[in-house]
Amino acid sequence: MIYKAIILNIAALLTFASAASAQSADVTGTWTATFVTNGQSYPAKMILKKDGENTSGTISSDRGEFPISGAVSGQTVTFSFTMQGENGPIAIAMKGDVDGDAMKGTFDHGGGSGTWSASRGDAQAKEQPKRDAPPEKVDVTGTWAFSIELPNISATPTVVFKQDGESLTGEYQSQQYGGFPLKGTMKGNTIDFGFEMAIDGNALSVSYSGTVVDKDTMKGEMSYGGLADGTFTAARKK
Repeated sequence: MIYKAIILNIAALLTFASAASAQSADVTGTWTATFVTNGQSYPAKMILKKDGENTSGTISSDRGEFPISGAVSGQTVTFSFTMQGENGPIAIAMKGDVDGDAMKGTFDHGGGSGTWSASRGDAQAKEQPKRDAPPEKVDVTGTWAFSIELPNISATPTVVFKQDGESLTGEYQSQQYGGFPLKGTMKGNTIDFGFEMAIDGNALSVSYSGTVVDKDTMKGEMSYGGLADGTFTAARKK
């Protein structure tokens, strides 16, 4: 009886091991494939899913998208599909082996043959460069303390901005010459504005162009009608 029990236990273990080894690979997913025939490579993408005991899905290339079907037995795969060739439909039969997230094998097509390989995962998605997050929109609305450096003088005017989308309005307040209405634009982190001011009865076009470094600071260049050019920095007043 003891001997018989041992034999039954061994038989059960062998049966379990046999069943485990016979378990078929799961090829569900998106596969990036390459077909090679007559020295030419043809890329394709296969999207596969389990369909009962069989496998079905689609295969797509520059010739279009076509249904594909097949079966997986252990680590061996067989697929077939029909694609539209230049002279009519072409039946293609594939056979290969699965190794984790890779497959490779041979295929026959309308009297010809070749090799194929595939890796699980969408290559286009993998190669897609990571996009930087869009820059945070900066609103410069508020009062700013400017510091201007010119070849012979410096100044510390106050500028009041009101931003509406990309449009700027406001007032430039000079300690010496008073206030002047301004207009400009705010595109991304680039700020441009200007105004007409009068110095000793003479009209002068003043322009500023710079970069908003962060929500509370900016810097750039400015020009007094081409008569004098300088640089500026500015900080938002709290």
